[in-house]
Amino acid sequence: MKIKVTANALAAILAAGLLLTACSSNSGNSSEPSPSTKTTAATEGGASSEVPSDNPGKIGIEPLKYSWFPNYDWWNPEPYDPNSPTQRYIKEQLMIEVQGISPNGNAKQKLSTMIASTNLPDVITLERSDANKMGKEGALVPLNAYYDKYPNLKKAIGEDTLNLLKAPDGNIYGIPSWYTGDIKAGNSGWWINRKIYKELGSPKLVTFDDLYNYLNMVKAKYPDVTPVATQQFNEGLTAITGLVWAGMKEGIVGDFARAVHVFAVPEGNELKPLYANPDYIEAQKYVSKLFRERLLSQDTLTQKQDQIKEKLKTGKIAVYTGFGVVNDASEADRLLRGKNPNDGYDIVWPFVKPGVDQRKIVVIGYNKLGWNYNSITKSAKEPERIFAWYDYATSPENSRTLIYGPQGLYWDKTTEDGAPIPNDKFLALKPDELQKLKLDAHPNKPMPIYVPWDRERAKYLSADQQDIYGDVVNNTVADTSVFFDINPPVDAPEGLIQQNVVDIATKTTSKALFAKDDQDVEAILSQGLDDLNKAGYDKLLKYKTEKWQEHVKQLGK
Repeated sequence: MKIKVTANALAAILAAGLLLTACSSNSGNSSEPSPSTKTTAATEGGASSEVPSDNPGKIGIEPLKYSWFPNYDWWNPEPYDPNSPTQRYIKEQLMIEVQGISPNGNAKQKLSTMIASTNLPDVITLERSDANKMGKEGALVPLNAYYDKYPNLKKAIGEDTLNLLKAPDGNIYGIPSWYTGDIKAGNSGWWINRKIYKELGSPKLVTFDDLYNYLNMVKAKYPDVTPVATQQFNEGLTAITGLVWAGMKEGIVGDFARAVHVFAVPEGNELKPLYANPDYIEAQKYVSKLFRERLLSQDTLTQKQDQIKEKLKTGKIAVYTGFGVVNDASEADRLLRGKNPNDGYDIVWPFVKPGVDQRKIVVIGYNKLGWNYNSITKSAKEPERIFAWYDYATSPENSRTLIYGPQGLYWDKTTEDGAPIPNDKFLALKPDELQKLKLDAHPNKPMPIYVPWDRERAKYLSADQQDIYGDVVNNTVADTSVFFDINPPVDAPEGLIQQNVVDIATKTTSKALFAKDDQDVEAILSQGLDDLNKAGYDKLLKYKTEKWQEHVKQLGK
């Protein structure tokens, strides 16, 4: 388990947060545009960045203020932090101000209330299916004309991808987040508490048996530490079950176990019931055993993500796993290592069943089309300028500033591929100092595509600053674009079935976690499958299969 997360490397921020840029073809050199097309905006610390004087959205020329609501229970916008050079640059130099609206743990009800009162925020981050529905109802601004007018987003996303993003009425109702192009983008897996692992003799950790034995060692020696914990329970799944399922056999995609996603097993050209899959049943037995023996956190079903993050930051979790939890693990690692270089969290290759190759496991799929949408509502007074801001932030030059901070502060030059080269001031930063800077954090900052700038930059870092975390998370993922957006609209007959399926999955997973033995797990999953079938699960699988095959034809794979 000789793998460690980047300490001082800015690449770790990229990996743990937003990897912002446009097409790599746009960043093939480090030359600057002609001075006649830009003005220089000075920032603190001698830093400066370029603000084009001829941009049609007048970004950095006239103030732009807009409200933003993330339609997710767990997503609470962070307030503006004047201590962040990037946030300060965005507000003071680009004159962009975002008013975040918190969902307060009940996003669906809050959005419904806003819709009913016709008092929508200017921008909403939501699922594409929900955006298309709101667009059809006339609540959102169609963006087709803006995509044609502004060059960066269209070039970064690609014409073919934009065509796939069109709603049935031909309109595009949002700007996708986390679209990746052809670049692998991982954010999930397993993390080990470095200090505890070394104190226990650094035992072999490869198989699920190894993990089980290790967790018992933790339980015996550290009574105040949770042996293994996973992320907040939602979507009818304890995330650890999906991660264990992925390690049972090559070819399984762990997050397909999510009830709001595929919730099935692809076999040939069909989707088969998840609860009938032997590997999934075995995974659920293993997780139930961990819970039964008090190795898995006993508040797995009730703990909130903030509580989990606090345990991580204090080193009170020995093994941590989940989907999309890179940020939490990396943040805890930087904070702990800032106090003690021997403390923190290390990413490890996924645990597996004996005989399975760790390096061929797929813990999660990624989608070239992106995760969700940033949609502009018709309540926005300046919809085009909001779009222009997203487009402006997508250019290689500006995305560099938004992720690394202004040029002249912690970087002065770039590589031939456009990756900022860390300067001495950056290399002197301690992990906790780097964490406080929040170079890549800003409410509703546009999230364009990934490029491996961090890999190019790595050659300029010392050995202990190399980001080798990416070797694990980015090589335990697969392109599963054809399986995204296969869920039915909420107002369709299959949409009602989908909601019932999520409810049944939530109850079944909870019961299985508390099963008294393996036989009880089998009985609970069998009953769950019966309940699903009565709710119309077969019709839902048929619908999803048809959508999946449509995408196969569209994407040519």
